[in-house]
Order: sequence, then structure tokens, then C-alpha cells
Amino acid sequence: MLLCLVVHQLVQAQDNESLTEPATGAMEQLAERAGLNETELQTTEDVQYELAGETIRKLDLNQADEWRLSRLPGITPNQARSIAAYRRQLGGFTNVFELQNVPGMDETTIRLLLPFVSVQVNTMLPLRQLLREGEQQWWLRYGRRLETADGYRASARRSEPYYTGSPDQLLLRYRYTVPGQLSLSLVAEKDAGEPFMKGINRYGFDFYGGHAWLRNRKCLKELVIGDFNLQMGQGLVCWQSWSPGKGSGSVMISRSASVLKGYTGVNELNFLRGAACTLGLGNVEWTTAASCRLLDATVDSVTGMGSVSASGYHRSVNEQARKQQVGLQTYTTSLVWQQKGYKIGLHALGNFFNASSATATAPYQYFDRPSQHSWHASIDYALFAGSTYWFGEVAWQYPGKVAMVHGLMVPLHARLDLAVQYRQFPKDYVSFWASPFAERTGGNNEAGLYAGLRLKVSRRVTCEGYWDMFQSRWLQYLVDAPAWGHEWQMLWSYRFDKQNVLTARIQYRQKQYNLSDAGTSFYPLVASNRLAARMHYDYELSPKVSGAIRVEYCNYQQGAQQHGFLFYHHISLALPKGRQLQLRTSWFDMDSYDTRIYAYETDVLYGASVPFFYNRGFRYYLNGGTRLTRHLYAWLKLGQTWYFNQPTSGSGYDKINSNHQTDVRVQLRYRWGGQ
Repeated sequence: MLLCLVVHQLVQAQDNESLTEPATGAMEQLAERAGLNETELQTTEDVQYELAGETIRKLDLNQADEWRLSRLPGITPNQARSIAAYRRQLGGFTNVFELQNVPGMDETTIRLLLPFVSVQVNTMLPLRQLLREGEQQWWLRYGRRLETADGYRASARRSEPYYTGSPDQLLLRYRYTVPGQLSLSLVAEKDAGEPFMKGINRYGFDFYGGHAWLRNRKCLKELVIGDFNLQMGQGLVCWQSWSPGKGSGSVMISRSASVLKGYTGVNELNFLRGAACTLGLGNVEWTTAASCRLLDATVDSVTGMGSVSASGYHRSVNEQARKQQVGLQTYTTSLVWQQKGYKIGLHALGNFFNASSATATAPYQYFDRPSQHSWHASIDYALFAGSTYWFGEVAWQYPGKVAMVHGLMVPLHARLDLAVQYRQFPKDYVSFWASPFAERTGGNNEAGLYAGLRLKVSRRVTCEGYWDMFQSRWLQYLVDAPAWGHEWQMLWSYRFDKQNVLTARIQYRQKQYNLSDAGTSFYPLVASNRLAARMHYDYELSPKVSGAIRVEYCNYQQGAQQHGFLFYHHISLALPKGRQLQLRTSWFDMDSYDTRIYAYETDVLYGASVPFFYNRGFRYYLNGGTRLTRHLYAWLKLGQTWYFNQPTSGSGYDKINSNHQTDVRVQLRYRWGGQ
């Protein structure tokens, strides 16, 4: 019934405002190119909401220097430098479409940048007007899997359900925005299985967050009270915002972002809570921050603190017993000096847990546990030597542990770009908030060499690829000895016109893992090989009808060979009055979990879905939205997955005694105010 009502509204709606926004397309491009891993998937929705904020703030092409321009998604430092040089030569941009005249800018990059840039200067309002001139938005989202999983039922072994809450998902957001000047944000969330208005959450939701973010008040560049993210250098000491990894762009390997950002996401681990500010004094920016917050972990009065939980789930009694059991205080300062052609950053950070780490229970965990008190410092640099862009960071952890990353990006020819990166992370270097460009997350126990190339064969044809070699000096999970591996990828694209693009990608990875069926207590290492090939075609039949077709194959070998196959057809309809409706059908056939394939899906506005497919079956979903009144908007997504080769779906406490799963998500937005 609800689906019928929304489809009816889609056809009958009487205004011409589109219900999709530019950040959605940008995130889809970045996610699809990257082939996101499991860790990055958890932050996809937060990133989409963050990108949405960037489309509101919009960077002024006539004011931003080359360093601020390089923070834009999908742009290389040399392209940012070309934009700044073009502006100096011609006296400024009159409109954003002049980017196509900038040397080194290609059509794909320009289309990605357009939502995030402008040539209009925001009028700086007096402080007393900031609370009257902003745009306000309330968001309410509801989601649920319609079939009941085992964890929500009592059984012969359990008198009560394993999950203490309902299978409903709830998200509430509030945002007040004056672009580039003020942001007030509030977020409240409950995951499926978590209690609401009862138990440990008797006051409502499971997670609350928010901030007040003041910007660009003379020498005060940023001031955040509440939740915030810090980004330093190349991520060896601290990097809490999302940044593309391997695959998102073969030559996009340098980290670049504002040191301080207000946090608006629902990832319950990767943020700080307290106060922070950035002061601008000529060419120098100084950031200082203090944070005090609680983390999820198991704490024993005798052995100490176990591993910190990153899931954010508090569904069962066991998960709830870990909620906010460890206190963490973080203090940091950062000094960045930038001039035309180079910049240098000095950073220092201290973490102080209120409990000591427990002794490792497995050998691979010996160096992974953070110290109760830890100090980190680093120096990072970026400079242009001719057309070559050099960057890097050297980090130091007391006492005497040094990690480093260095790289370069150079245009070998007007059509050919090269990027090279070397990284060296000791096994005993542990920075709790580190996230550098690397094979593994965390920035420890890895050495590697990366090389990427991008060739613009013609205006229509682009070819790019990378090769990455890496090794560990100590044990890892499921790897009981120092190990090595390598990975390469090639991507070709042919652009028939602006809307019709054919892309082919092939990726190969070889890594060492334990031989699980060795029959002994010691597991020797063997190489696992994974080959994935994809053909993807984006097409447009008319301004109102577009779509995409994908065929993807995966081969995995560690002993016996295993195969995986995915095919989908996606259709987007531009209905009258700016409405959009998307329908996708997918067929998949995978031999095992090792041959699973991920595919980005459109969702309700600022929602994110990147399901992985395994086993054998069929999936479809319908996604759309409408404007109900002048200020009220609604979206709905309905998806269903059928498995052909098994009578049940899911596993563990999420097991469903049915061969199909049905998910529904509804979202409302009420927006008013603004100029």
C-alpha cells in the first residue's frame, strides 16, 4: 500500500524540483571506481552526507588557492594548480563552465567538480543575523527487514530473544546551515535490534551526536563545539574523514583535506567530541583540539581493556555490556604553513585511555593494542618542483617508532600521468586514529610500493591502471607468519558522448593466507589468487530515460577454483515535475563467500547501500521520491533478494527461515528558510 501511494505521488506531483542532489552522483562515481572494501562500506553514508554539505558550502573558484582547490573530490594537485594559474592569467572565472578551458582539465573531472564549486562570493553576515538567515532541515528515516530473523524470536535454548530491541531502524537529523559560515547539526540513530525508549536506551535512541560549527570570521577559520573530525598530513597520525583508496583513481594517491571539519555522521567510532578551532595568521593555520569521549570495549578489572569495538551495535546483552566502557581523552595541535608551490605541516597528538590494554590473546595481536598513554608527532610536506608534485609524511611515536610515506605525481606528457608511492610502517607503530593510503587500515605492519598510470588516448578513450606490492613484517589475522602480496588493476573507458560510456575493468590480487585444511595446529601460508573482470555500460535513451548494464565475473583460487557471476540492468526514469524513479534487477551466481561481488545501489537521498552478492539468486529494488507539500519531501526504497539454492538466508542470529529477504526504507524531509 505504501509503495502504491509513493508511486502515485511520483506521477501526480506538481513541482519541478529534482529530488536527487549532486553529492549522490559524485559518491556513486567514487564508490564504483574504488571497489570499496568492508571497512569503507561502513562509512559510505556518512561520506555522502559530508559531500552533500560541500555542495552547499561550494568553493569559490575566484578565491581558493591551489591548496584548497586540491581538496576537491577527483582532482589532482596539478589540475588544482592549473585552475589557479588560469585565474591569475585571465583575472578570474565568470562561470564554472570555464573550467573546460583550463589546460589539463578533462570532461569527466569537470562533471564531478561542478556540484562543489561556484564563482559567487557568499556575503558574510553579522553574528546576530546568522541564526535568522539559515536554511533548516529535519530528516526522519525508517527502515526494516520484513522477514523475522532468529535473533528476534525466543527458542528452546533462549527464553527471550537474543536481540533486545525491534528490527526497526530509525534515523533523525536536524541541520541549520548558512553556507560557508555556520552549521548546527543534530543526529540520533537506532540500529535494527537495538532497544528504543527502554532498557539501556530508556531516553530514546542508541546514539546521539551533533555540533555547532562557525567558519570564516576574520582570523578564526573554524570553530567546532561538539563532534568533529581531524585530518593531518597523509594520515599517519590522524585521518578521520573518508578518502579514496586504491582503485578510486590510479593517480589519486595524495591525501588532502581541511584539518578540521564538523562531524555529522552516524559511525560511532571515528570522530572526536569536545572543542576545536583553526586560526589563520597570514600563510599559517594553527589548529588545536581537545576531546573526551567513551568507546565500546570489553574491560576486565584484572586483565584490562580488550579490543575497541567499531561496529556501533548494541543489540544483545553482550554488545550492551561493552557500550561506552572505556574513556579516551585526545589532545592535538597542528601548524600548517603554505606558500605558492609548497606547504609544510607539523602535527602532534596524544591519546589517553582510562584503562590499560589487556595482554594479547593471539600472537598477531601482540603489536596491535594501543598503549594506555601514547604520543605521536609528524611532519608532512607537499611541493611542486617544476610539474612534479612531491608529498609525504614522517611520523614518530614515543619512544622511537618511526613510520613514513613518500610519493610523487607527475605529468609525463600532456596525456600521460604517473603516480608513485612508497610506505614503511613498522609492526610496533600504533596510532589509534591513523588511516594512510595503504593496503591495510591502521598504518602499521606494512611496507609497500605503489605505481599508477593514467593515459588519455583521445577525447573519447581513457586508460588507467596501478600496481601495488606489499608485505608485512609480523603476523596478521588468519596469517600466521610474515607475508607478501601484490595487486594490479587496469581500467579502460570509451565515451560515445556525454551520457553513453562503456567501461571495462580487470583486477588481480594475490595474497598469502593460512592453509586452513592443513590438518595440523600450525597453518602454513599459501597464496590465494583473485581475478575480477567487469564490463559496465551507462546509456541514455532520451532525457527522461537512462540506465546501466553490468556484467562482472570473479575467480578465486586457494586450492580448488571458485567462480562468481553478477549481471544487472538499472533503469532511471525522469518523471514529470522533476521526479525520478529507479529500478534495478540483478542476477548472481557465486560458489562461495570468497567470490562475493559488491555493487553500489541508489537509495533514498543521502542514504547508501553497497550490498554484496553471494550464493545463487535474484535481486530487484525500486527507489523513488516525491514532494508532498511546499516544504515536505518523501522517499521510498523497496528491495527484495531471492536465493535459489538454499531454503534459508542469512546466518547466525540474522538467519531467516525463508529463501528471500525484503527490505524497505522510508524517508521524510522538512525544509524551510534560507535565502
